[in-house]
Amino acid sequence: MKSEKLDRRPIVAAIAATIIMLASGLAFHTLIARVNGSMARLPIAPEVLEGFPMQIGDWTGVDVPLDETIVEKTDSDALINRRYSRHNGRESVGFYIAFGSTWEMMFHRPDVCYPSSGWTLVDHSLLELPVNNGTKLPCTIFRFSQGELETRDVVVLYYCVADGHTYSNISLLRSRVWGALAAVDNFAQVQIVVSSGGVLTPEAMIKIVSDFAVDSASSIAELFKNIQNDRIIETTDPLQKEGSQ
Repeated sequence: MKSEKLDRRPIVAAIAATIIMLASGLAFHTLIARVNGSMARLPIAPEVLEGFPMQIGDWTGVDVPLDETIVEKTDSDALINRRYSRHNGRESVGFYIAFGSTWEMMFHRPDVCYPSSGWTLVDHSLLELPVNNGTKLPCTIFRFSQGELETRDVVVLYYCVADGHTYSNISLLRSRVWGALAAVDNFAQVQIVVSSGGVLTPEAMIKIVSDFAVDSASSIAELFKNIQNDRIIETTDPLQKEGSQ
């Protein structure tokens, strides 16, 4: 069986699309200004992400560097941008996770940024994926297409996290924590991207991103745990933090 070489251009474009800063409504902007101004949140140290594994189950990762100018425009404190592959490279996903201490970072959503970059939203659906510890991982699956003669398809699995609690989309996160946003210390968004490469069906792409989401869920949860521990040390005993470095 020949290796299915996936077209990496949509994945690169997908990653680029996530860093476009766009407005999401006056009400949300007003809310963000109020919340961000209500308290001084401590930024997340980029080195906290260094321990995120390159090997996740059958998946092997490689870093995909981003230009510093692009990184600044993500409004994130720290981020991971990698490509993970399995089955000798026959299946590959783009993995992007950004952490921040201000709500501006949450503007970089697939449903906003992909269309602005020339992709057409074909379909989207909500899923709850079973993970190893018996809980459900809520997420949104987006499918985009681009081109006429040579159509390219991309599937994006997306979810966001606030203080370790996972939400399938930013609207749900807003509705559930609207009255207590100032109490949220840190945020993250996760995007897992796969391109059809001209050989994968939508069902196959959804399975690939879902498999990686399930396989990586415990590592992401552990990452949030480390961030929270780092935050506790930083706020209660700065000298202990310095001694642990």
